[in-house]
Amino acid sequence: MSLSLSNIATSVTVLRKQGITCTNPDPYTYHLDAISNTMNKESNSCSVIFDRLISAKHHFYQLKIVECGADSAVGVGLADRSHEPSKFPGWKKKSCGYHSDDGILYKKGHHNKVMPTCAVGDVMGCGIRFPDRDIVNIPRGNGDASKGETVTVYFTKNSLEVGDVSMTIPEGGLFPTIGLSEGDRVTVDFAAASG
Repeated sequence: MSLSLSNIATSVTVLRKQGITCTNPDPYTYHLDAISNTMNKESNSCSVIFDRLISAKHHFYQLKIVECGADSAVGVGLADRSHEPSKFPGWKKKSCGYHSDDGILYKKGHHNKVMPTCAVGDVMGCGIRFPDRDIVNIPRGNGDASKGETVTVYFTKNSLEVGDVSMTIPEGGLFPTIGLSEGDRVTVDFAAASG
């Protein structure tokens, strides 16, 4: 599949991470590998928070599961800047996430919906549907939704929508957040066409 990068205005960088090595072959793709020596020892998990504010222009990203560890769990979701890098998206306040191992959509630490599980070769995606408005005239800057505004966060598996959840935009906005367990390997794509 060929990806068009013409509509991407800025590159993506890692804001915070724990227990994950990142390689970046181009400004819009990351290869992530979970390593054991810096993981959360209680849950054998780690996460990376990308410094790319979710906005109407950049409202979707996806990852492909390349390899799974013995106790694999991959999480794809959104969180605010204060999210602990030792926690999966959805385990803490101001975050939500879809987890591959159990198919559960977590929001603020609570189970919300059960969706399909995912394994090696599957592509998991996360995006936001902003409230109806003229996207062309939305001011750019700190995001396209105001603090306190409710949006719909949706999740995909292999390009098909599998679930969604309402979420209130926290101060400072929401950022792509990925959780991995030891031995997991994924490729993250920020240039993916949105669903």
